Amino acid sequence: MTEDQLREQVFDGRREAREFELHPAHGPVHAHTRDSTGQLQRFLASFGHDPGPIDGIFGGLTEAAVEDFQSANGLAVDGEWHQAEWEKAQAISGGGTTTNWTQIGTTTNVVSFVTSGLSQSTASKGDVLGACEPDGSITHYRGALDFRNTGDGNRVVNRLDIENYLRGVLPKEVPPSWGSGGGGAGMNALRAQSVAARSYAMSQSRYSY
Repeated sequence: MTEDQLREQVFDGRREAREFELHPAHGPVHAHTRDSTGQLQRFLASFGHDPGPIDGIFGGLTEAAVEDFQSANGLAVDGEWHQAEWEKAQAISGGGTTTNWTQIGTTTNVVSFVTSGLSQSTASKGDVLGACEPDGSITHYRGALDFRNTGDGNRVVNRLDIENYLRGVLPKEVPPSWGSGGGGAGMNALRAQSVAARSYAMSQSRYSY
């Protein structure tokens, strides 16, 4: 892995941890305001309406994504985010009171979910698995999610390649900006933490799964 790849992986991991706590923006939002645009872009990307970069700027790509969302949900297509769009987003994401859950079955075995047909290393953040949080937000995970019934209760396990694990955990342990310190010598700190995190993860055997 090159220095540029490691730096990019660290910054991508930090962006993933920060960007995908979904809270749909409350309207109105349109091309003349930047209020809550980043939240709106994250929501659109998470539900298949590509707004382009998550940059907080309401440009042509974000407007087109809003229009796509409006068209898909039977709303007036004007490229602006109003109360009606926000209410629909709340219902879709689980934040509204109109959302109901349906039990589809029970099992004593492991239930696994994985996004098929995608590279777990290169897929867009919005294309990999998303798990609903109690507040209606969505956290995205690379790899597979296993749901297990254990002697200590139910447990959710994220099963993924070690490099993708590092991509998420490393920026939470050391600031990515260290890589630019000392004229680039700071990359050695990122490398050392990467080795430590990998070694610790691979040596753990607390669970049988």
